[in-house]
Amino acid sequence: MAYKNALSAGKMAARIYNREDNIYEQSIIKEILGMYANEIYKAMLDGERVQISKLGTITPEVKTREAFNLPSCNREGGNPLFTKIRMSRNHAIKENMDRQLLQNMDNGIYGLAKTPFSRKQMDIMKKYGYSLSCFNDDTSLKYPAISHSLRNKKVQSLDNSVKTLHLLVMRLLFS
Repeated sequence: MAYKNALSAGKMAARIYNREDNIYEQSIIKEILGMYANEIYKAMLDGERVQISKLGTITPEVKTREAFNLPSCNREGGNPLFTKIRMSRNHAIKENMDRQLLQNMDNGIYGLAKTPFSRKQMDIMKKYGYSLSCFNDDTSLKYPAISHSLRNKKVQSLDNSVKTLHLLVMRLLFS
C-alpha cells in the first residue's frame, strides 16, 4: 500500500535539497521542516485550525457520543470524549489531483502514481460500466454526472471485439 513509503521530513528535505533553485544545506532544510511540523503539532494540541497553503486545512474536533443504538455499548457514567482530525483540501489541489488521475488513466496508469486503484475499486468501475480506455474528456472535472453518462455511452458504442480485448487486458493486470 502507498502508506509504507510515506513522505517523511527527511525525504522531503532531500527533495528540496536536490531542486535546482535550492541554496540551503539538507540538514538546515530538515531542521526547518521539523520546526514547522512541531508548530503544527502544538497548534493541533491547542485545538487551533491549521491552514497549509496550496494544500488545505487541518481542523481538530472534540467529539462526544451521547448514546449508541446498542445499550451494551454505552458506558456507565457516560461515554468518553475523544478527538478527531478533519482534513479538507483546497479547490486547486482537488482539481489538479482529479486532472492527474484522468490523465494517468488515459496513459494506462490506474490511479495516482503511488496510489493505484484497489481490486475492489476496479470491480466497482466495471460494474457501473466504466471503461478504463475512455477516460479522455475533461467534462468529468466540471460535470461528473454528465461525464459518467458520456462514459457509459462510449462503452456502449465500443464493438464487442474491443470490449473482449479490454477485459482480457484487465484480467491480466489484476489477477
